[in-house]
Amino acid sequence: MKQKIFFTIAILSLLSFAVFVVAQSNQETTIDNFSLSKGWNLAYGLKDPSQIIGEGSNSQGISVEEIRNSIELIYVYDPSIADYVLLYAKEGTKETEEYKNFNPPEETPTSTMWVYSERTYSIKYNSPDYPSLSTKDIIKGWNFIPVSPEMQGKSINDLKGNCFYEEVYTYAEEDGITQWIKLDGVLDDNRMLGEASASGLQLVIKVKDDCRMGAQ
Repeated sequence: MKQKIFFTIAILSLLSFAVFVVAQSNQETTIDNFSLSKGWNLAYGLKDPSQIIGEGSNSQGISVEEIRNSIELIYVYDPSIADYVLLYAKEGTKETEEYKNFNPPEETPTSTMWVYSERTYSIKYNSPDYPSLSTKDIIKGWNFIPVSPEMQGKSINDLKGNCFYEEVYTYAEEDGITQWIKLDGVLDDNRMLGEASASGLQLVIKVKDDCRMGAQ
């Protein structure tokens, strides 16, 4: 595994990280113009490069094979074993043997994945349909929350339901560096989630107790 994700995972583990996990769904959605940066990315529901169906509609000239081939590693956190699970390793990486010998569980969490890319692209890919916030419990501690179309036009505070936010972050590129970005200053901004949904950003939220989010 790349050194950077070791560092990132170590931070999240120290924070008693929990994950927003949803049941597998037969429904799919297409995510367009997702900004896949060189290095580690948080991408909702992207478990295998074969889900990538092309460039984002804002790009031209890159083949789907080239984009898929740029994906080196994909991990997801599985709360049932309290560890990260390797979902994909490109042939030739040091994780290849682990991937070949891996027996996947009957149900893999459908969540936000850590995806390592060799290059930067705008991509289009198929993923499981977004879960409804109103039917999903949030676990005490840290949770991955995919930004879905139902959140557009609402602020992060509009979606708190009976949750008490302690901290809210996203992991994205800012000033040319992919990094953790604290969102305390935009919790009441009802434009931010629309922009985040369009660009594929994910929320990482720490809550005080088990709770349920939902639109107010």
